[in-house]
Amino acid sequence: MKSFGERIADALIEDGVLQPAQFDEAMAQQKTQGGRLLKILLDRQYVTELDMMVSLGRTLGAAPINLARVKVPAEVADLVPRDLARNHQLLPIAKLGNLLYVAMADPLNVLALDDVKQITQLEVVPLIATENMVAEAISSLDTQNSQQLDQIIRDENVEIEISEDQPLEEVDVTATDAGAAPVIRVANLMFASCVKDKASDIHLECYEKSLKLRYRVDGALYDYPAPPKSMQGALISRLKIMAHLDISERRLPQDGRIRIRMAGRDIDFRMSFLPTKYGEKVVGRILDKSALGGTVADLGLSPEQHKIFTSALNEPQGMILVTGPTGSGKTRTLYTALAEVNQPQYNIITVED
Repeated sequence: MKSFGERIADALIEDGVLQPAQFDEAMAQQKTQGGRLLKILLDRQYVTELDMMVSLGRTLGAAPINLARVKVPAEVADLVPRDLARNHQLLPIAKLGNLLYVAMADPLNVLALDDVKQITQLEVVPLIATENMVAEAISSLDTQNSQQLDQIIRDENVEIEISEDQPLEEVDVTATDAGAAPVIRVANLMFASCVKDKASDIHLECYEKSLKLRYRVDGALYDYPAPPKSMQGALISRLKIMAHLDISERRLPQDGRIRIRMAGRDIDFRMSFLPTKYGEKVVGRILDKSALGGTVADLGLSPEQHKIFTSALNEPQGMILVTGPTGSGKTRTLYTALAEVNQPQYNIITVED
């Protein structure tokens, strides 16, 4: 029985783009040196990726797609996290009803198809694209995201204020032109895009040769364009300065707070710095005070839950435990409860760790 690579090679020969002698040479190299047959054909420049894409599509009964000529809507591409898209070499390009059309370098990758279906809850229609096409399309989307982040800063009146048991100190970091300090500009972009996308957390992680920036939106982490590895030390030091922490301490965990004023809203970032093998991991938890208003009726509780909760709030003594995963609304629930019992006859004290 012929292998998958041999079947595609036969299709390439039938299409007249690969000579039988070239196929024999590639097979001989595979037997002596190992490796994937299709990669050997590409490395020897016997065929192009486009040739292979067309023949592969004909063999598998899947349509080829030239991503260079397709404008992928950001809202469709964002249906699949970037790290998963890169790992599986795929990119969603269109959505029609409950069908999601996905360009893939390997449309036979069942694990990739299952992952996309599970994440999106849509039926996946695989299309064939080359590895380079998929990589370039993802890179282009990341570039567009970066440009959009620049525009966010221009559109919004973003001011960074440093606050931690000290008088507020206003810092002029609103400049976003090419002449601004790059590390200041990147920090601004991180905070502004996080607020704009209604994220609950920022995660900046250090790897051996790169940084990874992710935001938690609706309980799930999503990849965002990350700053270069060369900026790691300066960026982390900048964040520590803003949080009134010791920039020279890199061996012990540190916690602090940064306050942002964006479009008239005061937003707190609770910052944590944790030493790791390749640098300090930074996690920022966002507390948007403007989103903490409302009443118990606005919490989305069922009638029975609402009755139990309000009854517990009216008890003269006792304890209410609020638990849940990140971004589930614990802080908002507590603030709402405090607002509910905040009456002139009561004296309220909060004890926080």
